[in-house]
Amino acid sequence: MDPSRNNLPLQFNMNKNKPVIRNSSEGKEDDVTSSTNLNMMNANENAADQQQNNMIGVFNMLGQMVAPLGGDHNMMMMGPMNFNNFGGIMGPGPGPMMGGMGPMGGPGMLGPAPPGMMGHPLPIKEIIRLKSSVLYPPPPSAPPRSTRERPPGCRTIFIGGIPENCTEEYLFEVFESCGPIQSIRISKKNFAHIRFENMDSVDRALYISGYRMKIKDSDDKEDTGRLHVDYAQARDDQFEFECHQRALAREMRHIQRLEEERLRPPSPPPVTHYSDHEASLLLEKLKLDDNFIKASQVLITWLERGECNRRTATSFYSMVQNVHSHVRRLTNEKTAVQEEYERYQLQVQQRIQCISSQLCQVERVLAASHKQKCWDHFTKAQRKNIDTWQRQAQVE
Repeated sequence: MDPSRNNLPLQFNMNKNKPVIRNSSEGKEDDVTSSTNLNMMNANENAADQQQNNMIGVFNMLGQMVAPLGGDHNMMMMGPMNFNNFGGIMGPGPGPMMGGMGPMGGPGMLGPAPPGMMGHPLPIKEIIRLKSSVLYPPPPSAPPRSTRERPPGCRTIFIGGIPENCTEEYLFEVFESCGPIQSIRISKKNFAHIRFENMDSVDRALYISGYRMKIKDSDDKEDTGRLHVDYAQARDDQFEFECHQRALAREMRHIQRLEEERLRPPSPPPVTHYSDHEASLLLEKLKLDDNFIKASQVLITWLERGECNRRTATSFYSMVQNVHSHVRRLTNEKTAVQEEYERYQLQVQQRIQCISSQLCQVERVLAASHKQKCWDHFTKAQRKNIDTWQRQAQVE
């Protein structure tokens, strides 16, 4: 009898731990509790089969009656209804319909929703057949394997529960599809460590956790084992991760330094040291208007450095006197510029007044055209254009 089809109440063994009753007719020991339970299970199985046959007939009849509703897309439950002896009252048909696990283990609306209803469906693990071994997936009802917190820069995995006869070649064949492998280390205590070249390979290797590995599909104890894959905390991974982080920090500092140098204003050219020859050249530059700014800056630097002493005082006095000679020229230029500015300002005001007077004349012409004597002789389109022109003139 299938336990999943048994809907009858549980029967408890009340004769447990009681002495065995001998069967005198055959001279053999017989357990009363076992014979009683066997009869009760046979009766329960017959009753369950009868109830199941009745339910199948009802479900098939309801399925034919409710199935036409699946074609209407406006209905809340889309897709034809299918009923079977494993599902709930209403299970999903070919159309997209919400469904969970029914009370008997099949899809239906009375049970919890499947994983794919709230998000992506969980991947179904299948048997993986390799050249030298076979990997059998864990039972669907088995809880997921627990893993530790992933260390930063982890590229090494821990593999526990490997068979006793497992070698590096077998493990390389199992995990080579996850990514390029750098090294494999097997311990005598049925565990191993595998280091990949890329960090993404570790996530793909965790998918194999929970598989039962059988070398050459053998059921011997030495050739089988339940694999447990987890993150490993390796010093090499941590060291390389820290080196990579330091390299990124150096690169960021270099980029930041280049950006600061690009935004920094250019440095002034270096000032030459004082000498009699340089003083004579600077005196000639101070007489020219084009080089006056740079030459005067050099003179200021020499004075601030204390280059002026009793020996060079005459030379510095000549340069200061030459600088002062520009005052009259600059004052005259400033006065000329101000007069020119005032003249231009007066011209601008005159032009603005001229334009304003013309705009006033335009408004007066448009206002005169609205008088009754002239307005009646314009057509409707002409009146509309005149109104538009008048509004534009008022805005201006």
